[in-house]
Parts: sequence; structure tokens; C-alpha cells
Amino acid sequence: MPDRPTPPAPAPATPCAYGTACGPSTGWRWSAAGWARACDAHRGRRGQFVPDVVNTTPASR
Repeated sequence: MPDRPTPPAPAPATPCAYGTACGPSTGWRWSAAGWARACDAHRGRRGQFVPDVVNTTPASR
């Protein structure tokens, strides 16, 4: 399998590409067709899913 490209930027407002009743998208899932938004229920096998990164660093004062 060739190297896959880097996933696009996080897009939490984009719905899951695998269904509308499953929940909000939480990251990108890789398949032969390319990157698609996916929710936790549609993460796929290990290594297929790249979660959105949430900044948990406290703001500097």
C-alpha cells in the first residue's frame, strides 16, 4: 500500500460520512477512496482513524 497523505485539518462541523444518526464526527478515517470524516462508531480498524486534536494546554496568563 502506498503512503497515505496527511489528513486534512479538523472539521468538527462536518457530519460523519458513514451515517447521519451515529453522532458527530470526531476525526478522519482513511480508506482506499481517501480521507472521510467519521464518528467514534465508524473509526475502522487500528491505524485507519486519526482523531481531531483538541488543545488542552491552559491559556497563559
